Amino acid sequence: MLLDNMLIRYDGFHPSTGTQSDIESAVKEILIEAPTGASAEATFTRKNDIVKGFVHVHSSAGPFFAIATAGEVHEVCRKLIGGMRRRLNKWKTKRFSHKTIHDLDPIFRSQF
Repeated sequence: MLLDNMLIRYDGFHPSTGTQSDIESAVKEILIEAPTGASAEATFTRKNDIVKGFVHVHSSAGPFFAIATAGEVHEVCRKLIGGMRRRLNKWKTKRFSHKTIHDLDPIFRSQF
């Protein structure tokens, strides 16, 4: 399924409408936190009783990946969001680790 800036593939199962909607919401949530202009590819595979999810975010800031496995699609989505959040927060910490206003020159700071 291709939606605007995300591609979702399913292997080994056909999700119900509700499950498909939950997966789309999870990928959209990841994209909201991703760098501006990012796109995502996600693959969900069911083999036996295990669901594996893989999300790859493409962005100008570089690639971001998350992989998760569980018995239920909803649990995989939760794990993917958590894993991607950790990676994106690490990037944001490096990207936005500029000095705060408290580190500025005292004369400049007094203007605030």
